[in-house]
Amino acid sequence: MDAFAEDQFSPHSAQLHRGFPWLRFGPELEEEFREHHVRRQLVQTRIALLAGIALFLLFALRDVELLPEEVWHLTVALRVYVVVPAILVMLAVSFAKIPGRWIERTGAVTVVVVMCGTAASLLVSARMGSPLPYEALLVVMVFVIFLTGLRFYHATVTTFAVAAGYLAAREWLDLPGTETLKQGLYLYVIALIGWLGAYMLEWSRRMNFLGGAVMRFRALHDPLAYLYNPRAPLDHLHRA
Repeated sequence: MDAFAEDQFSPHSAQLHRGFPWLRFGPELEEEFREHHVRRQLVQTRIALLAGIALFLLFALRDVELLPEEVWHLTVALRVYVVVPAILVMLAVSFAKIPGRWIERTGAVTVVVVMCGTAASLLVSARMGSPLPYEALLVVMVFVIFLTGLRFYHATVTTFAVAAGYLAAREWLDLPGTETLKQGLYLYVIALIGWLGAYMLEWSRRMNFLGGAVMRFRALHDPLAYLYNPRAPLDHLHRA
């Protein structure tokens, strides 16, 4: 097959040859990729959500064991009445028969709630004199970037914004500046590492999406005239 001639008939092939350094396709292909990505990631997303519920319940048990009663009442309430319900809502949405863009948007909102709930727990405990280890927020950031199925821009904006909000809240609450500086350093080192990893992960997913579409195009079309071959009706019947 002539690759340049193929580009005239296959938008996936044309996009593959143009490249996508900004992780964006043309509008039609971008929507197709979003639906493809969301559907392919549903099982992984559900597993991640269930793991997240278990993780936050373990955090709540740890709070009860380590913190004074007046502190853990607040941190456990944030985890049990804010974070876990948000995850359960997202889990329910993942089974709904709705367009992928709504599943994706709900996932982004859920991630914001989860990260803000985690940050709020850290701030409350620190303000009340029994600080929780801030590494919990690092764990949640890594979880969001690599396991929830969020695409690159959503994951990057969410993690950087929540980290900035958390550090700003520490300053506003007049918590120790040296500790804030140290935490900010580690938070943004993790965010930058995650940013690079998330970029490479989505680039690979997009390459696989385009490569698979091009292979299907070649399997269903004559290599000279680019007309459907006899296999195409069987493929369409199978899809139906």
